[in-house]
Amino acid sequence: MKASELLDYLKRLYKKDSKTPVLLLGSSGIGKSETVRTCAEELAQEFNKKFVDYSDDIAQEILEEPNKYFLFVDFRLTEVEPSDLIGIPRVDGNYVRYYPMLWARCLQAASGILFLDEITNVQRDDVLSTAYKIALDRKVGQISINGGTFIVAAGNTPEDSAIARPLPAPLLNRFRVIRVDPPSLKDWVDYMDKKHDDEWDKRVYAFLAAYEGENYLVQKPDDAETLEQFATPRTWTILAARSLDLEKDAPTLVGRELGLKFRTFLRARVDVNEIIRNPDRYDGLTLDQKYMLTIQLANVKDIKKILPVTVKILKDRGELFIVFARALPKASRRKVLKAVKDAAPDAFESIAEAASVVA
Repeated sequence: MKASELLDYLKRLYKKDSKTPVLLLGSSGIGKSETVRTCAEELAQEFNKKFVDYSDDIAQEILEEPNKYFLFVDFRLTEVEPSDLIGIPRVDGNYVRYYPMLWARCLQAASGILFLDEITNVQRDDVLSTAYKIALDRKVGQISINGGTFIVAAGNTPEDSAIARPLPAPLLNRFRVIRVDPPSLKDWVDYMDKKHDDEWDKRVYAFLAAYEGENYLVQKPDDAETLEQFATPRTWTILAARSLDLEKDAPTLVGRELGLKFRTFLRARVDVNEIIRNPDRYDGLTLDQKYMLTIQLANVKDIKKILPVTVKILKDRGELFIVFARALPKASRRKVLKAVKDAAPDAFESIAEAASVVA
């Protein structure tokens, strides 16, 4: 399933079958980790609890009022050793016992999600066997995990990572295994709107939409091992959401070849005021310029001023109009699209995605 479908599915599993651990498999950068964290945040809200991205600094508060919190405990398994997971052995009189880790005590007392990331990339068998025991027995050393805790693991397949390894069949059979597919462009834009509101650079969206047939949103490298950067939803998100210099930073995040294509696209500048004054000049624009124009128009606040050009876009190319519609600030989106609908009802109704906004 896609990451956009995964969130609701995980929430449903938590409520109906949280005792069966889940293994998410998919390529890097497509939203697995982000989705699990969002799941924890939304479950906390639904259960009227305080979401906590766990750290030892807040452990004492959790232990004092465990029912108040919903925890997200995140382990990147490639960075731990067994004692980080099960505790440390210490002599206690005539015996040796494990002193449990503080996070384990918190998950014994409070509910939440324990996320075991990069499980297929672990090279140490002792770490892997410890992670299995936690996921399958729901115990950290001698401590049982709270019944309201959901255990989710994630990893890459050998096709996606040079160090990924298959898991033993009898153990894998005790997980609920979900293959996570990359998001569509629409899924990614929905995520950006939800996560970043209007605070992201929508020129990135215009570029990805202009070349949607090339699927530049997700570009897997030719080899599992590489020193050349490549595009994923994660790298496009960083580029769009962090106020970067798009021309300079694109090659460092999405790779040199794709970064240069993006740079060329950004340089397809348009005098938006000239097009507004003379809408017929729209017809002489290149396709890249038309896509760039949609982003510029979306930022003009005077609806009447842009209406003639907007109607031309609507009648010219439906996919261009969708980019314009999605680039509009959320606060004014419905009002602008209602004005376009009134101006050209037949053309507008033929584009289901736009029509659904003002339905």
